[in-house]
Amino acid sequence: MACSFSGQSLRGLAKTHSLSRTRLSAANVVLKYAPDLAEQVRIGAFPLDAAYEAVLESKAKIAAMQEKNDRLDQHAPDLAKQVSEGRLTLDEAIATLEERQEQTRIRKEITDADALRKADGHTTPPLAQLAEHGDLSWDQAHQQAEEYVAQRRAVIHETQQAIEQAAQHWTTIRAEIPRPGTALAHEFHAGLSPEARELITHLTALT
Repeated sequence: MACSFSGQSLRGLAKTHSLSRTRLSAANVVLKYAPDLAEQVRIGAFPLDAAYEAVLESKAKIAAMQEKNDRLDQHAPDLAKQVSEGRLTLDEAIATLEERQEQTRIRKEITDADALRKADGHTTPPLAQLAEHGDLSWDQAHQQAEEYVAQRRAVIHETQQAIEQAAQHWTTIRAEIPRPGTALAHEFHAGLSPEARELITHLTALT
């Protein structure tokens, strides 16, 4: 309040009266955003710290409300209108918006999984189509989509690891593969499983 009469800055007042600039800054915030509380602080009826905390809390609530209103204006003008008309509370509108966004996310993940299944050669009906026709609920379709993507990722990872391990030993294997038709080749093949013999046949053809 003294600043408005003296024309001094907070820095100047703090220096002149040996006061904490932090305390003066807090007082200034209270005066600016809650003049009624400022007067209570001035006459000693309300602690400055309590008033400052109350103002910060009020500002935070206002900022949160503004953020919610901005979200509605941007993503759901119809809900924003219902709030302005008093047909929905702000929190109800935000809950509805978040439900919409969650459903959109779920459907996109299902559609993305369907695209992968098609690209992988699956001919079964798309999960989204089954959900739209009522053969599956959207939650069931989403669960199956997540399972497919997770299994696909696991298969890719395991196969890549197996290929990398084989590649690490390829130099040794290539050097030791005997020429087909020799006694060494016969004994070499005899000690292998059918799967390994099939592999060595392919590798021999490559070399």
